[in-house]
Amino acid sequence: MSYSASSMFDFPNFSPTAGIPGAGRIEAEALTIGAGFRAASNPHASGGRYLEATAPASQAGGLFTGATGWYDLTLGYFDESDGVSHMEILVNGRVVDAFDWDSTAGGGIVTAAARAEHTVAGLLLAPGDVLDLRGAAEGGEPLRTDYLEISAGSAPHVPESLRVEAEDFEITAGFSVVRNGAASGGFMLQHSQGSTASARHTVAQAGWFDLTVGYFDETDGVSRMEVLINGDHAFGTAFDSTQGSAIANRASAATLTGTQVWLEAGDTIEITGAGDGGEPFRVDYLDLVAVEGPDDGPGPVARSLDLRYGRDGVAYIALNDGAGGFTEQPYTLPDARGYRYARDYDGDGRLDFLVAWATLLTPIEGNDRPAPVDIDFELTTTFYHNDGGGLFSKEDPRSEVFTITVGTYPYFENGGTISELVQLIDADDLDGDGDIDIVATSYGSESLLVFENRGEQGFELLPPSPAYLGYNGNPGQIGDMNGDGFLDVVISAGNEVSGVVVMLNDGTNHFTRAGALSPSDDGSTNEIIVDMDGDGDNDVLMQAVSDGAGVYVYLNDGTGRRMAEAPAYPLSYDNYVGRMVAGNFDSDPEAEIIMPGFVDAREGIEPGLRVVSLNADRSALELESFDPGIVGEAVAVGDFDGDGDLDFLLVPRLEDLDPDDPIPVQVSLILNDGEGNFTNAGPVTPVFEDERYYTYSNPAVTVGYFDDPFPVA
Repeated sequence: MSYSASSMFDFPNFSPTAGIPGAGRIEAEALTIGAGFRAASNPHASGGRYLEATAPASQAGGLFTGATGWYDLTLGYFDESDGVSHMEILVNGRVVDAFDWDSTAGGGIVTAAARAEHTVAGLLLAPGDVLDLRGAAEGGEPLRTDYLEISAGSAPHVPESLRVEAEDFEITAGFSVVRNGAASGGFMLQHSQGSTASARHTVAQAGWFDLTVGYFDETDGVSRMEVLINGDHAFGTAFDSTQGSAIANRASAATLTGTQVWLEAGDTIEITGAGDGGEPFRVDYLDLVAVEGPDDGPGPVARSLDLRYGRDGVAYIALNDGAGGFTEQPYTLPDARGYRYARDYDGDGRLDFLVAWATLLTPIEGNDRPAPVDIDFELTTTFYHNDGGGLFSKEDPRSEVFTITVGTYPYFENGGTISELVQLIDADDLDGDGDIDIVATSYGSESLLVFENRGEQGFELLPPSPAYLGYNGNPGQIGDMNGDGFLDVVISAGNEVSGVVVMLNDGTNHFTRAGALSPSDDGSTNEIIVDMDGDGDNDVLMQAVSDGAGVYVYLNDGTGRRMAEAPAYPLSYDNYVGRMVAGNFDSDPEAEIIMPGFVDAREGIEPGLRVVSLNADRSALELESFDPGIVGEAVAVGDFDGDGDLDFLLVPRLEDLDPDDPIPVQVSLILNDGEGNFTNAGPVTPVFEDERYYTYSNPAVTVGYFDDPFPVA
């Protein structure tokens, strides 16, 4: 039996309707034909008919209707001697077996002598799983497929344990093979070029494993390592030992283990990371130790998003049990003030926090400044490392003084404030060097600011990037708008501009304006970076208020610049939208907008869950569906129940809250069936009793992975 992670055939999305029972036979001609098959009659076939190829590639399949369990699948077919056809058997789009029809004993025509069967044992199937057959005829053998038979099976045998030397991995970036007497097998991989190094191993057998990575954790730097399975984070660490050695020897040898990891043949295990200081990221080996799995059997281990929010003056993390159930626990970040950015800054797959704030040191004069003046301010930053399960360890805070030049133009009626001089908006790895930089807007200097992370040397304020921002607030978001791998910035510009401005990063953290969208002169809100039209680049969704009211899309042409027209969902001056979210909630490539709080008194529109998307020619936004039973503010989007589709979180509408008779404020989970049909699964947090903590930004729900997908030893 051979396995492959992906199919050799390129068929469009396949949605069969034929049912495949949990026990018994289904004739091939009863399957849903996707492409290239036709039914034909023959007295030698089961039921008197079979499927045969009519094209170079053929596909047919159905939906499994039996109970969840282990099964054996048998394919009946006719293996003639005048060709070598090829067949793949897939479950949910993944090849579980592939084989050639290479018999020489069956004869060149369909007879009883050409009958053959092929069995795939030990498949874990669940209701709704898609089973499909994909094949290619060859020569005079037209891929004649007779039946599928399902029978009770058993779990696969426990695979063999093995060690894979790092030097036997496929190097994909930055590594060199280096000889070392302390290494297993006498060689190791060493980061030698580029900003990151990576190498991968392709799995040859299915089963549950503990994965142990051997590496060298030296004392003269803090390298970082991440282990990916099929491109998704599995576990990782920072090489932060202070007790080993400054060289790669037995004293600095270390291991990290991810436990109970399900692997299938064809899966890829990738080790990636970067060196630091005198420690150049050295990897020695990978042990795959076969273990028994949990009682519920194998399958993809889905990471389900956790929550972070503030409630009644206390910060909480709610850890997801994988099915949309949350366990709330408080955590402590002693710095009460400042902006808290949740980012994985050490590469271990868990969200850490960067807390930052700015303090004005030089008063800013009001109007009529005769000349530009230099203003000093202090930036204070503290990193909190996530130790797992909501426990955080604090690094020493750092305070640094910087200077910004304020020109004669910015208008400060009563003297400028720190938020007008420096408005911290986001933090991430802007330039791809592996650390977290901070980006801010500055109305006072009419520019975009970057505080570049220099590691032990602290942050450096780079030369400002000119940006006409408008007054009364300039928040923003980070995202790659032109596909070059460097993070760009989308600014929500204030009054006078009143829209979104896209600023492109040249890779050195210098930004230039690519385009803007300003449909109103009274401000904008609800800016979201999302691929609205499914063309592979990020667009920007926004809501304009007052004159020009509506929901608009800045459609990206792939370079960060805006296409000529901005599709819109027009609203009246008196509308209320509240918080909305966007993402691909169904099986088509385009994104949908979720607006569960929208109401328009002037137009007589009542609130409810509205799903809105681009029309066919991308010229306007149109209503897809409406559910009056789901009303509120959408505060976060993600896969919260681990089923592979996007859900969202809901809180009561801000305009419904009455200080004299407040309604209960809770975060509720709205589950998606995968096709954009939603069900309210109920509250997932206790009641927020203090309404002071309920504003547009609060509950400040952050979603992400606060614990490990696999336990790490």
